[in-house]
This record gives sequence, C-alpha cells and structure tokens, in this order.
Amino acid sequence: MKNKAIDIILAEIGYGARNWGSELAPQCLVDKGVVDQLIKEGFDVNKIKKVTATFPSKNGADETKKYDTLVLDFLTNLYDEVYASVSNGKIPFTIGGDHTVVASTFSAVSHYNKCNKKKTGLVYIDTHPDINIPGDNPSGAIHGMTISMLLGIMGEGDFTKQKFKSLDPENLFYIATRDIDDTEIPRINDLKISNTTVADILEGNLEEIVDRIITYFDENNLSMYISFDADVMDSSIAPGVNYNPKETKGLTFDLAHVILKRLFSYKDICGFDIVENNPLKDIHDKTANLSLKILRNLLV
Repeated sequence: MKNKAIDIILAEIGYGARNWGSELAPQCLVDKGVVDQLIKEGFDVNKIKKVTATFPSKNGADETKKYDTLVLDFLTNLYDEVYASVSNGKIPFTIGGDHTVVASTFSAVSHYNKCNKKKTGLVYIDTHPDINIPGDNPSGAIHGMTISMLLGIMGEGDFTKQKFKSLDPENLFYIATRDIDDTEIPRINDLKISNTTVADILEGNLEEIVDRIITYFDENNLSMYISFDADVMDSSIAPGVNYNPKETKGLTFDLAHVILKRLFSYKDICGFDIVENNPLKDIHDKTANLSLKILRNLLV
C-alpha cells in the first residue's frame, strides 16, 4: 500500500452508536497531526474530504432514538464520497466516527470492484461482531447492525432497503471479538463466518492466524478491506471509546501492530477504516495517542 494514492475521508458521526463524541474524533486526530504522520510513513495523500452527519436534537426522548433517517442520509453521502474516490483510482482511508461508517465505505468499494469484475472481502477487527438486526438488537444502536447491512440480512426492519448489501459471509473475517450478544451467536454460526476471538489470539499463534486469512484472500483473488475499531484495544490503554468491556482483556498495542502490519503486507488493500474513538470519554488523550501510534506503525 506504500506509495499508493489515498483519499483521507473524515466521517463525522456519533449517534449511530446512540452516543455523543465519536463525531469529534476525525478532526481530533487531524489536529494531532495524523495527515502529516501518514505522509511521513509513505502514504501518498491525494485529498482530505469531510462528511458530517446532521446533528439531531439532544432533548428529551430524542436521545434514545436510533436516528434511522439521519443515519441513512449520512451513509448515503459517505457512500457517494467513497465511490467517487475509488472511481478516481484512490484508496479510501476513513477516520470515523462510529462504526456505522463501514456500511458505506465497504459497500462503495465492493460495488465498484464488482463493476470491475473483482470480489472484495472484509477483515473486521472489533470487540463486537455488529451482526444484530432490527427487532433483536439489545442496544438498538445502528452501529451494532452494520455487518447485517453489508450481508443484506436486516429483514423487515431494514431501513436501508438493502442499499449497502455487498458482502458474502464466506469473505468476512472477524478478528479479536470478545463481546458477542446471544442474538448474534447463531447468526455467526449459521452463516459460517470466520470468527477469531481475543481468547483464540492469546492461546494461539497470531501470525499463523493472520497468515491463514491472507492466504484465503490470495487464493480467492480478493481485494481486502480492513476495518479497525478502537474498542478492540484493552480498556486500560483505550478508555476513550464508546463501548469497551472492562471485564475482559482486549488487544495490547503489540498484538494490534502484528495484526495490522501483516494484513497491510497483502498485495491488494482496497480501503481502511479506523473508528469509534470518543474524545469525550478519553483520559488525557490516551486513546487518541494510541490510535496515532497504531497508524504510525501500519507499514513499519
């Protein structure tokens, strides 16, 4: 991916997580020098684009709504920006924002690739599998349903009308899950989705785990999209995220570095997200600085 032209897309949304703060993360990381850092690392930054969600009322009952219409408007605008980016030969590098952004970013790249006779797979590095659907989603938050949007399994409550359907379950790879809802387990099993938990990582050979994923992509001639949620990091080093379960261990920096470095060695990376930083929950910029460190070492 080094020396390939990228468009940095700042995806400013937070209420997809039914929370406030993640919409501030893209600009926070820009202010901390993330663009200069990526350039120094060898990325050819073509453009910086910003997509901002309409801010809803924060009064009374509005705080508990899922904001379906507003989220869909935002996702549609983000989809258009990402599709324009890949159409111009650039690799989208998206800084979120909550994890609803991947519904747009991945689907735009996947749809573009499909038009060009290429298939796209997704490596989803997240504490949560985000494969709930309307009606059984415990939190009601839209960022907990993004994978269902991509798989096209939202059912009758699908407010997106399958606009973002773009992923085959066999081409989805979860890495470092540790907080899976009871409603999600049968869905993952029935669809035979590859799911590497944090426990698997701690008990196994991480490099072999990642290399098996890379081999699958290579043998099936897939482009690879990588989506990284900061809540996958242990809460002791990443307090500034939307939801980070403190009762279970998350990734250390070293483990995250091994995962991303090996994935980025793949020959055909078509996009990357880093999401779910929340400056309002951070402590002395601990999580923001960790995210910068992760980005600074992607290709090292």
